This record gives sequence, C-alpha cells and structure tokens, in this order.
Amino acid sequence: MRLALTSSSAFAGCLCALALTLAACGPAAGKPPTSPTPSGKDAAMPARPAPFVTTLDAAHPLVGKAWDVAGKKLVDDAALLAAARGAHFVFLGEKHDNPDHHRLQAWVIDAIVKGGRAPAIAMEQFDVESQPAIDAARKAQPKDADAIATATRWSETGWPPWEQYAPIVRLTVEADLPLVAANLSRARAKALVLGGIDAMAPEERARLLLDRPLDPKMVASQRAELDDVHCGMEMPTEVLDGMALAARARDAVLADRMISGDREGGVVLVAGTGHTRTDRGVPEALTARGRKDARVSIAFVEVAPGVTDAAGYAEGWHAEALPFDFVLFTPRANDADPCAGKRVRKGEKGEKGGGSM
Repeated sequence: MRLALTSSSAFAGCLCALALTLAACGPAAGKPPTSPTPSGKDAAMPARPAPFVTTLDAAHPLVGKAWDVAGKKLVDDAALLAAARGAHFVFLGEKHDNPDHHRLQAWVIDAIVKGGRAPAIAMEQFDVESQPAIDAARKAQPKDADAIATATRWSETGWPPWEQYAPIVRLTVEADLPLVAANLSRARAKALVLGGIDAMAPEERARLLLDRPLDPKMVASQRAELDDVHCGMEMPTEVLDGMALAARARDAVLADRMISGDREGGVVLVAGTGHTRTDRGVPEALTARGRKDARVSIAFVEVAPGVTDAAGYAEGWHAEALPFDFVLFTPRANDADPCAGKRVRKGEKGEKGGGSM
C-alpha cells in the first residue's frame, strides 16, 4: 500500500501547478498523551498544545505519539524537547496546511527559549527579498506580529492563512528573536524550472554549490518525490530536471540563510518536511558547507488511515527509514485528494506518496 503523504513546496507559476503544493502529512487522534510532570531542570518545559484542532483520523493509535527514528521507539515530550534544546540547528518540518503543525513548531521553539537559548528563527514562508520589510515592521512595531504579515503582504503570497503561522511569529517577536526570511523567491524558482541552470549566473551557482554532483540515491529519491507530487503525470525530462534544480536551489538558499542568521543561540528552521529531511534537503546542504554543528530534525506528520507502524511511514519519503530524527504524529487536516482528476501513468489512480518540498 502506498502512503498518501503529500507535501508542500512552492514552485508557483510552473507548468504543473507548482504553487504551494502540500507538505508532508500524517493523521492524529483526540488529545495528545500527557507527559509526566517535569521537575528540576525540566521544570520550564512548556506543555504541549492540546487538544488538536484537526480531527481527521483523530482516533488513530499513533496520533499524539512521538517516534525516535534511530532508537526505533516511542518517546515522551521531555525527550523530544531535550533533543531540541541540545541542538544548535533545529529543523521543524511541517505539512503547510495543517494548523496543528504550526502550533507544535511554536511549542518546540518556546521550549528552546525557556531552556535559556535565543535562537534565530528562519522561515521558508518568507522570501529572502522580504527581509527589509520584516526588519522595518519590527523596528516600527517591535511586538506586533501582525505588522509583519501586513508588511510582507502575506495574504497575497499563497501560503495558508496568517492565523496558522501567527503563533510562531508572535513567539518570535515576544521573545525578541531574530526572524530570518529564508526562501528563494517563487519567481527565481520558476526561472530555474523553465530555464534550467542557465537561468542562474555562474558565480551564484558556484556559491550555492549547485554544480557539485549528488549521490545517485539522493537524485532518485528526489525524482520519485517529484513524480508523486505531480501524481505520476508524464513530465518532460527538462521540466523534471528544472524542478529538481529549483528544489536544490531552495535548500541551498535556506542553508545559506541559516548560516547568515546564526549566532550563539543557534537557528531553528520552519519549513516543509522535504526541506528538513536528514538524508538531503537543508541538513545535507549545511554539511556540504562544512557545518557540523549538533542538529536535530523533528517532523510533524499526519497519520495515514490503517498505517499503525511508525517505521512504515518511511515509504512516503522514498527512504528506507524515516529521514528525520523524530516524528510527532498528528491528525490529518483534510481529505482532499491532490491527484483527483489528474492523468496518472498507465491509467493508474492509486494513492501517491511524498514528502514536502
């Protein structure tokens, strides 16, 4: 059975509806389990937000559970938050249209801050070009998160409603944390999709390390993910090459922005799961740039109906094991079939899988 784990990326404007696609998924159950009451050094750990606001498959046995990928076991909130507090680079992967994922991202950031660190918050949701507008809004209204939405024209960007991301930005301004606009713009990504590598100046390609060869397994995984995102539709090779290049460029820019925003408190990246996977994406781009800082990737994943083995969700990311350090499962945000009405190879209409780009 293929897992229907669609993900979100934004190549907006591309031939195949590469606007904000859907990010990595997973279902949920009623209230998340309650962790033991923290004490001592863990006393400042905030309680997980509850109940979930999404409800599809809320009774699924994995909903609210956190999975340690390397340890192959379920862990409590204290272990999850301790891992985040102990990492210099923290990757918080999401399915873009699931509001619970953003509430949980804010929760992890809050735990890091309450642990005594002040990380920079890098967000895929803001294009690099919006940094001056963000900085100006913060200077004029330092504690007003909504001013940032207005300054960046959030309602025109195609991202989910501002109310979903507001908890993250509100926490960022209240704690006076740096907010880093981290994404390659959709216009530039579209240029790469349509024009290939020649759409980028040679010196910039070199700076972003886009000319370096990639592990064939990494390339195959990315191609499989792109195939899933586009529902198995026949795509010209040059278009697939362009989409893969745009995805790599996004990862490279996200990594560079994390490095430029880095300071003593480290950096937290808020992005789709395709960017936060440990086998490629931004973590791999950071490694290619010589950064070996302690890191942890936590993915918020919607449960899939009938799939109760946490390790089995790796198939949705075309990986032998889940490409994250931890996965916290949530209910699903919607039942929409992203492939409904689209042509699939060989006339198939089966479910497709995928992570978030």
